[in-house]
Amino acid sequence: MSKLESALALARRGFRVFPLHPNSKIPAIDRFPERATTDEAQIRAWWSDPIAGTETDNNIGVATGRGLVVIDLDIKENQNGLETFANWDVLDECADTYRVRTPSGGLHLYFHAEGTFRNSVRLLGPGVDVRAEGGFVVGAGSSSTGGGYAPVGAG
Repeated sequence: MSKLESALALARRGFRVFPLHPNSKIPAIDRFPERATTDEAQIRAWWSDPIAGTETDNNIGVATGRGLVVIDLDIKENQNGLETFANWDVLDECADTYRVRTPSGGLHLYFHAEGTFRNSVRLLGPGVDVRAEGGFVVGAGSSSTGGGYAPVGAG
C-alpha cells in the first residue's frame, strides 16, 4: 500500500492526518494540529508532486487531541513500555482498539476519549507516553531507517 493510500485509510477511520518529511517524524507543514484533516482532496494534494505528477514519499502524521488519545508504548533506553503496560493487566481490555506496531517493536494504542488530555512522557510509567491535545504519532504505512509502522490485528 502506498503512503497516500495509507493516509487515506487512516482518514477513513476518522484520524486527522498530515504529512511528515520522508523517513522522518518531522512535520512537513506548519500548524499541523490545526491543519490535520480527513479531507480526501487535501490529503491527495499533500501526497502528490504536481510537477513530477507522482506521489511523494512523505510519512504520515496522525494528529492527536480532539477526542483521540494515543498511548505510545516505547521499547528504548532500557525501558519497555509493553512490560509496564502488561503489568497493569489491561491489555485484554484494549483488544478492540486500533494498534500500530512501531519500528522498535513498541505499540501505539489509539483511543477515542471524551474530554481534554495532555501529552506526557513516562509520567504513567517507564516507556509509556501519552499523545493527546496538540501532539501526534507517526501513522501506519510510514517508514524510518529502523523499519516501518504497521497496523496490528483488526482493531
